[in-house]
Amino acid sequence: DYNLRLQLSLLYAQNGDQLNALKQSDAAITIDPNRPEAHANSAPLLYLISGQLPAKAAQQQYVAQALAGFNKAIEVDPNYSDSYFFRAVLYYGALQDFARAQIDLQNYLVKAPDGTWAALARQLLAQVTKELESPSTTVPPTSTTRKK
Repeated sequence: DYNLRLQLSLLYAQNGDQLNALKQSDAAITIDPNRPEAHANSAPLLYLISGQLPAKAAQQQYVAQALAGFNKAIEVDPNYSDSYFFRAVLYYGALQDFARAQIDLQNYLVKAPDGTWAALARQLLAQVTKELESPSTTVPPTSTTRKK
């Protein structure tokens, strides 16, 4: 049963058991891949697990899988707002892609202005906007610094 697998996944996650939570989310996806909740649930689990892996390549692979999970959840149901919030967290934290994080946070707040994550989304949106508005620390090439 899709809903039972998803509930079991959430319970495992609440108890800090990300691996079993991920297995249950994956089982729910297998039962019904056309619903967004399990995709949106497995993606942050993959992101959390990525931070526990010692190898950088494995971390990057899990982050890529998490991003794919969020993208799939949004593809399946573009109105499932939580996907936008958590994908923004991934863009901000793991990928340092502030522009995409800003877009996703704005989408979340339009779709769920009083949603579960609205207060956090507003705080993160302020941080992301500040990052985008702050001057870059890299020096753009000039005629004196370009290779000839």
